[in-house]
Amino acid sequence: MICKKKNEQKAIFDESEKIAALYGYRNPLAKIDAVIDFELFRKELEMLTEYKTRDPKKGGRQAYDVVLMMKRFII
Repeated sequence: MICKKKNEQKAIFDESEKIAALYGYRNPLAKIDAVIDFELFRKELEMLTEYKTRDPKKGGRQAYDVVLMMKRFII
């Protein structure tokens, strides 16, 4: 893992290198994502949550993606 001194500035790719190092280090989320195809559940989830029938004229912000919410629920 890359360690930097407190007064040293970050380079452009420091964050992406750090994420790549963390991603390769026993990441259980990456293993789950590689094994399970969550897109298979999209149609049923949209039907259950009535995702497509919401009226955008009523205002409010966009709803979160149903597959993303299912992943968060499982984890």
